[in-house]
Amino acid sequence: VELSKITWLGLEGPAIDCRNLLSHVAIPGTASLSIRARLVSSADLNPLIAFLSTHYASHERPFHVLDVKASVSQFEGLNLRVQEWEDGGSDASLTFSLSWEHIGVLEPLDAMKRVCGALPLASLRVLSVATADNKWTPGIWTDTFGKCERIQHIKVSNMLEAQTLSDALVGAGPERDGAAPLRRRPSDSKMQMLNTSVPVSVAGPTEDGVSALQRTLHFSDWGVEPMNEGFQVTRTTAIAY
Repeated sequence: VELSKITWLGLEGPAIDCRNLLSHVAIPGTASLSIRARLVSSADLNPLIAFLSTHYASHERPFHVLDVKASVSQFEGLNLRVQEWEDGGSDASLTFSLSWEHIGVLEPLDAMKRVCGALPLASLRVLSVATADNKWTPGIWTDTFGKCERIQHIKVSNMLEAQTLSDALVGAGPERDGAAPLRRRPSDSKMQMLNTSVPVSVAGPTEDGVSALQRTLHFSDWGVEPMNEGFQVTRTTAIAY
């Protein structure tokens, strides 16, 4: 069924039901989406990812503001929510929420990478992440957001996210799956942020935490300075093209 004039589509229920409905409708890429799906297995996510990729393949308006939250609750299980707003908009143009009962179904950070990989993030300006997950690595930043070339502000929820972000910027820290650490050279970094200065807001920054970031960025082409609500990462050398 082609719904060429629809401007908003909202679905909530088991992932299999959401998938079945989405496979029978065609909606314009400019339509806002609110999808809240409950997963039984990780395979339930595959058709939803395929839908997002197809839906945004012809999306003329790039994403500018993205908010990613993941949580674990004794009563609600695991949850991931990805939302996108237009600049200055009050309503999300995308709300994509997943819930599942236990970690054996899906790792929250893996779900985040798969969902974000289906979205048009090359022109992203503001990125907010809050996952409370102790498995953050530099590889997660590079794999998920490494091609966001126009970032102007990053918001993180804890110092682990901030530290691994700094590691990703300078190409430092352990790779995934126990591989050898990346060398501390700017050319090795897969984070293609082109801004000369990137403010990073972090919840509850500590003096020791900022000092650790400064040590990470020492002798790299980035510097870090404390701010009221976090710190500012500044490129200290020009980029060669």
